[in-house]
Amino acid sequence: MIGEREISGFEALFETMRPSRSPWWVIGPAAAALYGIDVGDLERIDVVVAPGDARALEGRIDCHKERRHGTALLRARTTLATHLGAMPVIFHSWLEARFGGEWRPLKIETRKPIEVGEALIPVPARDELAAMLAAYGTGNERALAKALN
Repeated sequence: MIGEREISGFEALFETMRPSRSPWWVIGPAAAALYGIDVGDLERIDVVVAPGDARALEGRIDCHKERRHGTALLRARTTLATHLGAMPVIFHSWLEARFGGEWRPLKIETRKPIEVGEALIPVPARDELAAMLAAYGTGNERALAKALN
């Protein structure tokens, strides 16, 4: 369920991303929650941004680079961590997925805005999000993929 804590984070994210020059998406459990899936306590909001927008965020908001963020199947070359509203937020750029034995850029093909409080938050289409979570997610995220289908 999305409560006041989460709404404050999504609204602050929306305002933070207004100057962005490229499309961006909320992914992972936060995106599943926006589709009405019960994700339990939402730990953070994961956001995919273009490299140029990541560089701009570094100069515009209070954030820090994380050394590594990812799994054996999904990683980001640049990861920025911050708090927006009452939520931890992780920005990922240069998102890559493992295909066989090599890393390739992960391209999100769809973009659906979902209204949250006073914000419009873009997420991948439900079926694309489910496919991403099923292919690259942790055990809990794979369960969310099933709930999305």
